Amino acid sequence: MVYSVKRQKKKALLFDLDDTLWDHQKAQKSAIEDICVHHEIDFLTFYRYYHYFNQEAWNDYANKLVSLDEMRIQRFARSLKSSRIDHLSPHMLSEEYLALYRGRICLVEGAIEALGALRPVFTIGVITNGSLDVQKWKLDCSQLKDYVDFMVTVDDAKCSKPSHAFFEMAFEKSGVHPRDITCIGDNFKDDIVGAIMAGAGRAVWFNPQNHSIPGEFDIQPDFMILRLTELLNVLSIY
Repeated sequence: MVYSVKRQKKKALLFDLDDTLWDHQKAQKSAIEDICVHHEIDFLTFYRYYHYFNQEAWNDYANKLVSLDEMRIQRFARSLKSSRIDHLSPHMLSEEYLALYRGRICLVEGAIEALGALRPVFTIGVITNGSLDVQKWKLDCSQLKDYVDFMVTVDDAKCSKPSHAFFEMAFEKSGVHPRDITCIGDNFKDDIVGAIMAGAGRAVWFNPQNHSIPGEFDIQPDFMILRLTELLNVLSIY
């Protein structure tokens, strides 16, 4: 399922979701902390393992090595094993985590202000490597639903960013020529390199921690912003 465009505009913005519009790190950390408190697990140790194995499991899912359900359980199974905890079920923790995560609405500061100013001018899409069920919930449960015209997930595209096929599907859904599309995201490889290589007109790196461009890439974003509201000046809204 992909959200359909409500009305056609001449230009489009494609936003990454997690850690660009939705504060995934905050919601994730809070949910894992609650699990650790409930089960008397050392949070700092377990979260370090979970953070590592979660990325590993998502990579496996993106490469079609495991199913979504297997990925969700796998990250907890590996974290429990590395933490030497054998009395808890990874399946149980996975279900507990999803319930806790879905109880948190965490938007990145400035997201609604920026979207509210941009939407009269641009078609707005969300492009995400997250799964459809969780990402759809994030839009539906928050103010984001009032500003987003369509969404493309890894489940819709059958592939993940930074692949050309993913961006091509998003470009087509926008109904706008790629030269008139600006992509915005926090992940330099997935959101910036992927967008530029796929032919997007502009790419804006949302970089609130002010990191340096990764050395392995010989690509420059058109703009770098520390706050989402900076988009209003970058895109000449005012």
